[in-house]
Amino acid sequence: MNDWSFACPDWADRLAAGRSLVPDLPLYAARADRAVRIFDKLCVPDIEGTPPFRDAAGDWFRDIVRVTFGSLDDAGERHVPEVFALVGKKNAKTTNGAGLMITALLVNTVPRGEFLFVAPTQEIADLAYQQASGMIAADPEGYLQKRFHVRDHKKEIVDRRTKAFVKVKTFDMRVMTGSKPIGVLIDELHVMGGMHFAARVIGQIRGALQAKRNSFLLIITTQSDEVPAGVFRAELQYARAVRDGRVSRSRILPLLYEFPERMQVDPDKPWADPA
Repeated sequence: MNDWSFACPDWADRLAAGRSLVPDLPLYAARADRAVRIFDKLCVPDIEGTPPFRDAAGDWFRDIVRVTFGSLDDAGERHVPEVFALVGKKNAKTTNGAGLMITALLVNTVPRGEFLFVAPTQEIADLAYQQASGMIAADPEGYLQKRFHVRDHKKEIVDRRTKAFVKVKTFDMRVMTGSKPIGVLIDELHVMGGMHFAARVIGQIRGALQAKRNSFLLIITTQSDEVPAGVFRAELQYARAVRDGRVSRSRILPLLYEFPERMQVDPDKPWADPA
């Protein structure tokens, strides 16, 4: 059996029991634990008291941090190259994503490595950048202010040690122009479902990343208010097929926080009961 199988057929039972949706994977514990420690120390800049993620973030997001950075082996190959996460609204998804990208810079060893945070709108891009730069300013020890050069006019944060950087961009046909990233986070894919060029741009992103053994692509989105369409529908259906074991040997780890279909169609609406 493939130790890196991403199928999770008991996902509904795991959700009901409050357990992780990550199947048993042979993660490299030291790297995973280090990344989580770094992420947990980052402070949320727009909450009173600027609490660290250790107190403010949910375990669902620590799962993403663990598998992203804990799947990189000693030879430089990342065994979880893609994550597709579907989560409920109001889970601080964009803020958590900004924290993950700062974590990526802090664990990165690639000189001049490039990381992209891709947002569907200018408003979300501005929020993501403000949160990332705010985490640096909020560091009570002052270490992050010394480590990073914050370039507001470019929405770019540069690691002074490695010259690696994370850049926040708005999703459009030019998102990959001049970019050779080793890590990309796409926020709110469902908003891009109606964009006719979205599938082609995501194909370009994947093409650039798959040439690198250490690359990662994270797609973190809420469900759409309308019936899923376009590239969002395609990605969601594929992620469900991987989760259910209908597709094997996939690059994508699905983490889908949704009700089982039987609950969604039940006329008694069992999902309305908080229990």
